[in-house]
Amino acid sequence: MEVAQLKVEELEALAEKSKVLLNTVGPYAIHGEPVVAACARKGTHYLDVTGEAPWVKEMIGKYNSVAQSTGAVVS
Repeated sequence: MEVAQLKVEELEALAEKSKVLLNTVGPYAIHGEPVVAACARKGTHYLDVTGEAPWVKEMIGKYNSVAQSTGAVVS
C-alpha cells in the first residue's frame, strides 16, 4: 500500500494558514519531519502524540532555532 505524501509547498501552505497543527499520523520518524519543518519555518505551533523520543530529540536539534526565530512552538 502506497501512502500519499504532501509536497513541501503544500505543507508550507497548510502551516501558513494555521495557528496550530496537531499531527496524529505516524510513524513520525518516517512521515513527521516535513511537517515539523514547515511549521517551524512558517511560525505555526506544532504538536503531536508521538512516543518516539529519539525522533523528538532530533527534530528539536534541527528545528528549534528556526522555530524560535518565527515564534513557533514545536513540542
